Amino acid sequence: MTLIGVFLFTKFRKACTWELFLAQAFNYGKMACAFLFALVDYRLAVYYVLYCFMLWLVLTNPRYTGVSKI
Repeated sequence: MTLIGVFLFTKFRKACTWELFLAQAFNYGKMACAFLFALVDYRLAVYYVLYCFMLWLVLTNPRYTGVSKI
């Protein structure tokens, strides 16, 4: 986890926006959790990856269609 913290610190310096940095931080955090689950039991890692994939499918951001008239 410390290695991921150092890696994210270097990514923070190169990120254009906070949103990009937070997206990268969450993605690397999810990868680290999947790796740690794989060290404990591969079935836990598979369940976690499937759970993250289902959430990604359901909770995706809508596509930008231009300026809203609201």
